[in-house]
Amino acid sequence: MQKASIFGLLICVPLWLNAQTYLLHPSKSKVNFTIKNLGIEVDGNFSSVKGQLNINPHSGHPEFLFGEVEVNSIETGIAMRDRHLLKSDYFNAARHPNIKFRSESINSSGKVWQIKGWLSMKGISRPIQIQAEITKTGNGYLLKSKFSIRRSSFNIGDSALLSEDVNIDLNLSFTP
Repeated sequence: MQKASIFGLLICVPLWLNAQTYLLHPSKSKVNFTIKNLGIEVDGNFSSVKGQLNINPHSGHPEFLFGEVEVNSIETGIAMRDRHLLKSDYFNAARHPNIKFRSESINSSGKVWQIKGWLSMKGISRPIQIQAEITKTGNGYLLKSKFSIRRSSFNIGDSALLSEDVNIDLNLSFTP
């Protein structure tokens, strides 16, 4: 039994080590969000993003996804609001400068990929599942996804004037 386990490990490890790594191209990628404040939609984005997508060279399927945004890069179009969002009652950027996502599994459902992983924000990590389109584009990949998170799950803002759901819109470009 032990020989079979070692043999299986020797076969699987080289496949994982051979994964092709693609890095997020920041100037061609967008992390946008929308939330309602007093019933009015507020749009914003994070301008400083980085990430990694690993592709199995044999199947061409994604195996791993990591993304990180710098909280200080938030832009809503109103500088005073942006500064307020960095304070402790919202993102607490001084203590938690980054928002991170790390996949645990990526599975295909036709043209749509089911990505399960952990989203970490303001010192809190929660499991999430998103659906994404991942397509080959020349020598890289494009990932598009729209999903919602509940801001209270991460202790972001305590105002009843804000909607509970934050809509996220990802358009991420990965290159070798």
